Amino acid sequence: MPFWSIIKRLVLPLLKVFNFFKYQGTGNDFVIFDDPTYPVLDWSKDQIKHLCSRKYGIGADGLIWLKPHDDVDFEMVYYNADGRQSSMCGNGGRCAAFHYLMKNKKEIVVFQAVDGLHEASLCENSEIRLKMSNAVIESKNDDYLIIQTGSPHYVKWFDGALFDHKDFVREAAMVRNSDEFKKDGINVNYVSLLSDSIHVRTFERGVEDETDSCGTGVTACAIATVVSEDSFTPPIHVKTPGGNLSVDWKIIDKNIVHDVYLTGPVDLVFEGEIKI
Repeated sequence: MPFWSIIKRLVLPLLKVFNFFKYQGTGNDFVIFDDPTYPVLDWSKDQIKHLCSRKYGIGADGLIWLKPHDDVDFEMVYYNADGRQSSMCGNGGRCAAFHYLMKNKKEIVVFQAVDGLHEASLCENSEIRLKMSNAVIESKNDDYLIIQTGSPHYVKWFDGALFDHKDFVREAAMVRNSDEFKKDGINVNYVSLLSDSIHVRTFERGVEDETDSCGTGVTACAIATVVSEDSFTPPIHVKTPGGNLSVDWKIIDKNIVHDVYLTGPVDLVFEGEIKI
């Protein structure tokens, strides 16, 4: 018997079987693990990266672990596709909330994330409305804005037709890997103004590629639009390559944006089980 066949026979029976759920929110896709009997995630960075791989794993922009919590419904632990634990993910939060609400037949959920507490509710049209953390406008100049929406975002305006994927990725990667942002990384967003909405494209750190949508990025771009364009007021309707979202908030006070909400659709793509 070949050596690797012997290894597989010995190792595979020792692996634990996990149920997983694949969700997408406007094309931003996630693998969600929800196992209350296994409260500690002890997988390596390479294992998580493998699970997110579109060629060798389940395939996703990120992985979400729903961890039991004593005071709220759950804790959302988020990992980028590169296997590293990361900052808040808006579309991931909407998907995690949708999963919990459907599983427990509830309409409102409160969960802990790396940037604090979040509340989410199920709308009449089956969309998820997620309360984001307060956003902070960190810098603003003629070329771009830096806005913290649970994750850091670089927002730049783009007039005219949005260029193709390769050109966008090349330009955005240059910003993300520039001396100013290389150490901690930053998500890069290009915004095009439409008559009654905006069009957003996002290059996500940790994925190191353009994603079809980004919840914290959409939120940052909506805020940047109102700050920079007098003709726009919230709610802001946002088009992304993966679908449409809306962003609303109550007040901007001294560069802090209060009571921010991100709303949009969520779909369960498939579910299954995997040995890890």
